[in-house]
Amino acid sequence: MVISISNHNIDSINSKKSTNGRFVANYSRENTIINNGSVNNTTEENETFSQVALKARAFLDAGYKNLGKVADDRTTGDEWRDKVQLTKLDRRSLYAIASNEGGLFSQAEISAASFPVEELHTKSTRAANRFGNDPAAVFKASIDLMDGASPEEKASLKWIQGRAAAQAGYESLMRDRHPDRVPADVKTHNPIIDLFATAWEELSSKRYGTHSVEDMPSWSKALSQWHIHNEGSAQSRTIGYL
Repeated sequence: MVISISNHNIDSINSKKSTNGRFVANYSRENTIINNGSVNNTTEENETFSQVALKARAFLDAGYKNLGKVADDRTTGDEWRDKVQLTKLDRRSLYAIASNEGGLFSQAEISAASFPVEELHTKSTRAANRFGNDPAAVFKASIDLMDGASPEEKASLKWIQGRAAAQAGYESLMRDRHPDRVPADVKTHNPIIDLFATAWEELSSKRYGTHSVEDMPSWSKALSQWHIHNEGSAQSRTIGYL
């Protein structure tokens, strides 16, 4: 049985459109993001996430001098790339902006910071399934990209749920459509991800009389465990090993 996972339910592993309709359309350019899922590195491993956010704030402010103004929702993709040079930031810096670490960033900056990785996701999944006949490869490409995220992003509920959905989709499609192929091991040894992935399997079993994965028993257990883990934590921590 193939697990049916819609794009609506897995927004964290799908590309999004810009609210002004211009950023994504203008953003593509060869080699702005390297193939392993990382953007050009600008941070050190021993830096705290707060330090990363402060550096990202300074980077944007310097970019606005080139732009000649502070960016807003009318700033185009070309301006973000060529003037502000947003694609020079690594994924940890981009996530610091996208998650508004320390409350340092505007809504325009938060929105813009998500587009480099979303653009890479679109390119990666299209390349993995260029003939449109291997949806399992799309999920595997999504997994590979998501696993290149920063520790802070991997601790977020959005990432955990998206990673679980991609894992469940890949394993289901490999099992049902490619029984002659050996699937890649996409397990994370993260118990919360495993519970969310199990929720998708429960949904596909149709034993619970509902069409919503959020109503599955394992989904509720996973949410409860995630909240317990993060309760009282000023900064999210990575769960498990990837």
